[in-house]
Amino acid sequence: MKRLIATAVLALSAMLAHAEPAAPSIFDAKLPLVDQEGKSFELAKFKGQPMVMTMFYGNCKVACPMTLHALHEWVDGLSQQERDKLKVVMVSLDPAHDTPASLVQVAGMHHLEGNPWVLAVTDASHTRTLSAMLDIRYRQLADGEINHSMRLVLVDGQGAIVDATEDLQTLPDTAFSKHVRQMLGN
Repeated sequence: MKRLIATAVLALSAMLAHAEPAAPSIFDAKLPLVDQEGKSFELAKFKGQPMVMTMFYGNCKVACPMTLHALHEWVDGLSQQERDKLKVVMVSLDPAHDTPASLVQVAGMHHLEGNPWVLAVTDASHTRTLSAMLDIRYRQLADGEINHSMRLVLVDGQGAIVDATEDLQTLPDTAFSKHVRQMLGN
């Protein structure tokens, strides 16, 4: 019996030693954000709830309006029950110009009011940190425009990044969209 227990303990120890480490949580970053209503928060506020995250900026002329339109259309295709379980968190790439008041204007212009929409801004260094975590590349151009990637990131309720897509043209039919719906229990 002692030999059986010792063998089981060794087998369990070996399994634990080779187990993959848990994915890092974006909640651990403690990013100070301010939403479109002027309320301060951290992403951990959404712990336990899946999020689709992206980054944008209010004065963007091309990429952001396309992203916002695709997201809006996709969210409209979700059931009310799915929308109630999900947060769509969009953080500004332009903290020098985007403010809670300007985010309200962006939300109104693109019909992004209410649940599940959260538009937010943070300071420049935390913007860089978040963009790196989400693998969203950007750079400020001399004319004030921001060249950036268009990427949606799925974050689970523990803050782990579990999927991402740059395919916004066929968003409702992508594996990403199916993954979101699975996470929402549908």
